[in-house]
Amino acid sequence: MGILLVSTSALSLEIFLTRFFSVAQWHHLAFMVVSIALLGYGASGSFLMLFPSILKKDSSKLLSLLSMLFSITTLLSYTIANHLPFDMAKIAWDTNQLIYILAYYFLLSIPFFIAGMIISIVITLSSKDVNKIYFFDLIGASIGCLLPLIIFPLFGGTGPLLVSAILALIASLFFLPSRRFPVLFVSLIISFIIIKPTLLEINMSQFKSLNVALKFPEAKHIDTKWNAFSRIDIVESISVHFAPGLSLKYQGYIPHQIGITIDGDNMTAITEIEGNTSELDFIPYLPSSLPFYLTQNKNVLILEPAGGLDILTALYFKSQLITGVEINPLIHKVIKHDFRDFSGGIYERDNVKIETGEGRGYLKKTDIKFDIILFPVLSGIPASSGGFFGLAEGYQFTEEALITYIEHLNNDGMLSITRYLLPPPREELRLISVIQSALKRTGSKNPERHIAVIRTWGTITIIVKRSELSDADISKIKEFSKERLFDIVYYHGIKENETNIYNKFAEPIYFNLISKILNDEKRETLYKNYIFDITSVTDDRPFFFQFFKWNKIKEVYKSVGEKWQIFIEGGYLLPIIFIQALIASAVFIVFPLTVARGRRLITQKKETITFLSFFFLIGVGFMFIEISLIQKLILFLDHPVYAVSTTLFSILIFSGIGSFLSKRYASNKKLFNIILSLSITIVIATIFLPYIITFFLGSNLILRGIVTLLTLCPIGILMGMPFPAAIKILGERDRDIIPWAWCVNGVASVISSILAIIIAISFGFNAVLLLSVIMYLVGGGLIKKEIN
Repeated sequence: MGILLVSTSALSLEIFLTRFFSVAQWHHLAFMVVSIALLGYGASGSFLMLFPSILKKDSSKLLSLLSMLFSITTLLSYTIANHLPFDMAKIAWDTNQLIYILAYYFLLSIPFFIAGMIISIVITLSSKDVNKIYFFDLIGASIGCLLPLIIFPLFGGTGPLLVSAILALIASLFFLPSRRFPVLFVSLIISFIIIKPTLLEINMSQFKSLNVALKFPEAKHIDTKWNAFSRIDIVESISVHFAPGLSLKYQGYIPHQIGITIDGDNMTAITEIEGNTSELDFIPYLPSSLPFYLTQNKNVLILEPAGGLDILTALYFKSQLITGVEINPLIHKVIKHDFRDFSGGIYERDNVKIETGEGRGYLKKTDIKFDIILFPVLSGIPASSGGFFGLAEGYQFTEEALITYIEHLNNDGMLSITRYLLPPPREELRLISVIQSALKRTGSKNPERHIAVIRTWGTITIIVKRSELSDADISKIKEFSKERLFDIVYYHGIKENETNIYNKFAEPIYFNLISKILNDEKRETLYKNYIFDITSVTDDRPFFFQFFKWNKIKEVYKSVGEKWQIFIEGGYLLPIIFIQALIASAVFIVFPLTVARGRRLITQKKETITFLSFFFLIGVGFMFIEISLIQKLILFLDHPVYAVSTTLFSILIFSGIGSFLSKRYASNKKLFNIILSLSITIVIATIFLPYIITFFLGSNLILRGIVTLLTLCPIGILMGMPFPAAIKILGERDRDIIPWAWCVNGVASVISSILAIIIAISFGFNAVLLLSVIMYLVGGGLIKKEIN
């Protein structure tokens, strides 16, 4: 029970920290949490190798003391890190921020180091029962994956942190013969949950939208709400003017708006409705109103309507049926209930229907054809992903996604996507690439004839028609743009002198680039020479927001005025974190090798290296499988947080069962057969998982969760067997090496958690899964030969 509670606490803490980084800074830094946790675990094995005398102490008292320290450092490490003067936005001019990042690593790794010590000590001292210990470790971890989903909505942002501290404290009781319950300390932590002291409140970057809005005179923070994957803040400020791309010709009144931020950023707004929506005179001057001038609008679908501005647009143009699909139910709840009167009850209109979920999942379960499918400007923004890996999965904008949208349009129906302009051009160019590839896959012979693009001073709007755009359509686009001083960027047959007229760049850069993407003869040359990767993305490579190119770093640096903030984007951060993990990992392996066990390895070098290689390889294989399955199931389960929690819960709980059963497989032939069975199962899953996802995508979330659980059952059971079986064999031969095996396995997990994403960006997650098979087979072959 002590092991179970420690493991539950550690996983809950890890998930809490991903949310902490996303809210306090930006989603990119959430990537660090995986490295911090696994490095802490790996370092614990190294520490035991350097100081083996620890294992000779009274284990009950030692484990109880470590559990108490785990609880205390969980609170202290977070509190100190939370009050460090670190702000990611300051990195460009303040080199001290790099020191604060290192301080983050050190402080936040301490509780994971102590948790790793507890588990490593127990496994070392009880290697004969490692299958049972590992079982409770994994069961605890699986509970820890789900616990924050319950705690965040109930107790707010620091709830999971405090619950983790309580669980670690209770765990200390189970390591002692006498159960003395620390009533005072537990009561203190529980009081923190109830009172919510300001000391523990998450300190948010001053450059996030919420804090910027609150700096204006008479600004007021109205409320904060939490759910499992987001923090919603409601703010009243004179800075809140949400009308993306509004024409400069409009000189009229914009109604009062209340701001909503997600994780303190990505400001959207609820617009006050005092009378009829037809009185909202600013709406026709928005670029997002273009499709309503081009086609009938009887049936409109809006994906991620957020504050509801695009719902108002559809109401203004008297659409007969308006369907909104909102991925974040908390936003829907706030508008429908808390601001019902302020918003004019727009979500209670007879012709407005709001569905909760992911857009593709909704379209999968309906046969309705729409006149307009509209993506608001903030839909699919990276920060909303929760940032578990710091690289946003853009499943809304893959080829398969665009095919789904196009196939749900009427013949004259139109897809409209509006994005903010973020020079140098990259996001909008990739979107054009995806659209072009998707149209090709739907059978279009001339994709360029289906696409039109307009640009305002701050946004770009892409129109995709299921049939080819007619001359009448193009004439309407020209008229619409001219009346509002919008620039036309592209339609088939456009001339350069028709572009870059009102909102001028030094050259018509968007026209030049988009024209080349839609030209079969120039596309590949542009892809090769452009400073960013703007090629199309698929569900197997869903990193829509990853534009990194190794060989173009210098050119990128020059293109942004020799400022390096852009390199904080996920793709550029990955190699840095990977190199850092390699260095730290090398220290954890090489240092104990040379200092603690150098002489011993001279006599048993081959056997030791073989066993350590095995634990390294299965560590890599395990994480490759875990990361790939999480990523593949994000689309299936609607949100990254649901995918992380459900996938980890399934893998860990079934791995725990596999661990419990592993004792009977602790022999050379049986262990290799298990690894062979796992490899075959992974290959089968790689082939058939896309079909399972497609078949059940339109089902309700609970059924999809059950399907996930059943699908991952055989994989999880088989994944849970090799580690404890090999530990048992190692314990019979050389128990002193077990902490080192624990360290090597942890280090492999750190490296592979990052390496999996790097590989997937270039080759896709199917390639990562197949590499996991190779890792397991090579490791199995090594240990089979050694045991023989």
